[in-house]
Amino acid sequence: MFGNDHLDRVQQSFADQFSDAGHDFIYRKSQKGPPIRVTRQERDLFVAQFGKTIRYTMWAVIPATFGLILLLAWLTPSADSPSADYGVWIGVAAILLPLVTIMLVAWTAPSRHLRDRTPEGSPLSRGEARELAFSKISYLQLAGGVVVGILFASEFVTASEPLEGHQLIKAVFGTLLLPLAVVQTVRKWLESRR
Repeated sequence: MFGNDHLDRVQQSFADQFSDAGHDFIYRKSQKGPPIRVTRQERDLFVAQFGKTIRYTMWAVIPATFGLILLLAWLTPSADSPSADYGVWIGVAAILLPLVTIMLVAWTAPSRHLRDRTPEGSPLSRGEARELAFSKISYLQLAGGVVVGILFASEFVTASEPLEGHQLIKAVFGTLLLPLAVVQTVRKWLESRR
């Protein structure tokens, strides 16, 4: 989660919102919004600011997690108590909510900054956006989703007792992921046959 490869992929996904247009770039929010022309310097500044924000935010999760662990160890007498379980979920939410909010604000910074500029065209149609999205995901990634879905959903079948806590969440996640991955695989295949 914190390695350079992951952060580089996130930054590249952000940079993919800008397509080369000769001397300038065209910005499309989430690669499908209306096209807005930006200079090379503006694009480089947006990408650099996003990368800096994401790196600081991701690295801030480490001390926040240690703080959560120390707080839970101090406040809950037993790790197996219901208050410890609730504390973990509340603490994880308290860490993830600001993380996701900061990432969303950083991701949409160009659209807020460029909102007064006149677009040079219309947003991508649903079909064009779907074609673009499917071009960026491989069948191997979709197959991985199917495998993970099967492994996680198998918790329901193999459990000798009713599932609780993270086992239940994992099983529900797998049960939802499996049909989603299968449907997206079929949709990608149908899209490629057009």
